[in-house]
Amino acid sequence: MSVFILIGLLLSLAALGYVLYPIFRPASAPSSAAPLAGEFQRRRRDLYAQILDLELDQRLGKLDEADARDLTEGLLSEAAKLLARESSDIEAVAVEIEHEIQTVRVLLTTQGQSVTTAQS
Repeated sequence: MSVFILIGLLLSLAALGYVLYPIFRPASAPSSAAPLAGEFQRRRRDLYAQILDLELDQRLGKLDEADARDLTEGLLSEAAKLLARESSDIEAVAVEIEHEIQTVRVLLTTQGQSVTTAQS
């Protein structure tokens, strides 16, 4: 077998592995808060874009000032609700993280005491 054929086969296998790796790699567990936070942020951006569109329509004379103000207040209220939900979700995740930290500390303390007892 020629050296060039061997090098060609190795390069082909490396390229095949590079191409197939994303398909066969294990999926990582997504964080439950990250998608929610991203969704809330996307929805708020959409609401803010709608508010800017309303302002433009009002300035162009397509909407009168009272209608634009009413619609804007409704959109701002919805954005505020989304922001409040996002904040509460972040707080829930923080509480869960603190609980896990406390659990690990208890386990480490327990393991440390059993090691100390075994050495005595």
